[in-house]
Amino acid sequence: MAISCNASTVDGRYTLFLSSEHCRLGVRNAWYLNYVAPIGSSQKLPIALRKYFPGNGASTWIILRHGFRAWPVEVVNFEFHEGWDAFREVHHLNTEFKVTMSYERKWIFHTALFDENDCELVFKWSAPNLQWQDFHPPPANLRTTCLTSLVAKHQTMLKFGFWCLPGQELHLECEARLNEVFEVFDLEDMVIHMGNRAWEVAIQNLKLDVDEFSEFWNALKMELLDYILIIMLPTAEFYVIVFDTSNEAEKVYSWF
Repeated sequence: MAISCNASTVDGRYTLFLSSEHCRLGVRNAWYLNYVAPIGSSQKLPIALRKYFPGNGASTWIILRHGFRAWPVEVVNFEFHEGWDAFREVHHLNTEFKVTMSYERKWIFHTALFDENDCELVFKWSAPNLQWQDFHPPPANLRTTCLTSLVAKHQTMLKFGFWCLPGQELHLECEARLNEVFEVFDLEDMVIHMGNRAWEVAIQNLKLDVDEFSEFWNALKMELLDYILIIMLPTAEFYVIVFDTSNEAEKVYSWF
């Protein structure tokens, strides 16, 4: 699929102009996982995104948004060029850090940043941009656990991730990360949303009900080294995104 794109500025705001073919089709996945490359090495697009970009040396511009700030980044042959170093430096991104890129609108990606311990990096500009306006509907073929706008328009309470590793008991990992949240919010249930499904996991004495959590976990059919991202909204509801690390994109389930 041919894509043409360039960027310009109007009153300090970056505007993207894309081919009509891309505007009609969009991409299929909403969430992508990117690993920060060592300094001096090329930073590449997530694997699943590369099929939407030309590999013939043509230049494509994208916007990386983080909170209420945005950075234009040039992509050539699936690699980040002009603009990436500025994005990396201002966020102090190191090797082993991760960047999630969530897509909803025409090469505009919302980002969340995580350190080597899978804890979110938060900056003074990480808050939502309340003046942001969406002028186009999401692509019709987009299938996801939740649209980017659901997360980007709210001040999320918490984001953290886990790798799927042998012998891992995720309910214990969640309890360790969420113990303070369970206590402060006095939660009786952990309500987990993914697409058109929801699970309610009882909480008693700051512990998750193992059987109810296992019902949720088994539905995901996690594979070795899949990456799971958990997001808590101000409503005390949780959204979960599962990444297939073989193609660095969100796993698509039948209930999306």
